[in-house]
Amino acid sequence: MADRIAVMDHGVLQQVGTPNEVYDRPANLFVARFIGAPGMNLLPGTLAGTGGGLAVDLGPWGVSPPLPARPAKGAAQVMYGFRPEEVALASEGPGLRAGVGFVERIGARTIVHLEAAGGAVKAVIDNDVPVSVGENVTFHIPPGAVRLFDAASGAALAGA
Repeated sequence: MADRIAVMDHGVLQQVGTPNEVYDRPANLFVARFIGAPGMNLLPGTLAGTGGGLAVDLGPWGVSPPLPARPAKGAAQVMYGFRPEEVALASEGPGLRAGVGFVERIGARTIVHLEAAGGAVKAVIDNDVPVSVGENVTFHIPPGAVRLFDAASGAALAGA
């Protein structure tokens, strides 16, 4: 195992750091998609003010919980990123909404493919969580696990 890794795209250095740094805080959309199996989920959204602070309007998915920190840059159009293992499923209550399109049982864990208006994200959950194709679910991502990226440049937004 390496103490530090470098991620390159077509000969261009994208990020250097420890494996945990690169996984937890990808520098851009390329690194976010490349590192991890499955890679980071990325949903297009718009920053929006709410009564509880700043959130992300994710269109058919819903509105995110308030963000823990305001992004340092002023981008209004963002990509809302989160790792599949950060997703928690619920049958009801507040949160993001999606339909279950496909369920992959792969040993000790299950990958659930969630769909809304033509988009899809993946959730990695324990095998004992009951979920069925066609079911509508609510899902939650802890605000501290969310990573925001500028939709135009792909760069990570500091503070988010």
